[in-house]
Amino acid sequence: MIDIEMYVCVKNSIVMCHAYPHALEKVSFLRNQHRHVFHVQTCIEVHHGNREIEFFDLQDKVQSILDMFKEDNNGSVFNCEDITLNVSHTLDTLYHGTRKMNIEVSEDNENFVRILCDKNKF
Repeated sequence: MIDIEMYVCVKNSIVMCHAYPHALEKVSFLRNQHRHVFHVQTCIEVHHGNREIEFFDLQDKVQSILDMFKEDNNGSVFNCEDITLNVSHTLDTLYHGTRKMNIEVSEDNENFVRILCDKNKF
């Protein structure tokens, strides 16, 4: 028998402005406020193949997390890593630490950060 892991995955996006004050001289323009479309792909472990977690429900949860993050942080200093950690910590709390997760956040669907979360590790 094959040992498999099954995940449901959803995609969300949100427009936010941020700055990176510690940017290297080569990319010093990043120190100023600038706009991105942050694309978020969230995959969360399911334990059976009968739609244990509904796509639309998960997508709505992630969008709510992103909207709250934007409300608290838009126009401030943050990065893809911060968004990724925020989504993973919030979902971990919602699912009581019982799910593995794989979350990616990209700027303008180009460069991205990926976090792999094992259950009960936060």
